[in-house]
Amino acid sequence: MSSHNFSPSQTIGVENAKRLRNWIKLTPLHKVPLNSRGVSAKRNVCRLLQISPSTIGTNAAIKALFDELDDKLLKRATTLAPPAPAQESTDSIQADIALLHLLDELEQLRASNARLRHLDVTGQFIPEK
Repeated sequence: MSSHNFSPSQTIGVENAKRLRNWIKLTPLHKVPLNSRGVSAKRNVCRLLQISPSTIGTNAAIKALFDELDDKLLKRATTLAPPAPAQESTDSIQADIALLHLLDELEQLRASNARLRHLDVTGQFIPEK
């Protein structure tokens, strides 16, 4: 069993990457905010997900996720006629944010459950990080 000893900032970086990965997985390409070059508006997405936009350049996982998303957007743009810009309703955005928060909470509960099962089996307590 390998355990990772991440610093608090690395832990936040991993959580931010998970949040972005989940958002990309749940968001259809036509609902991704675009910039003037037809790729993802990274700062807008980061603000939506409560991720510091400065991490785009410093977190390799987030950069890779955005690069992959941009590749999909550019490929879609070359194969399809551009759709009319869809104005996303505030309710839909709020629902997406609520879903992401619930997914984060689910991950935390699963981790807590795993710690409790470990305590039950081994008698060793693993503190929450």
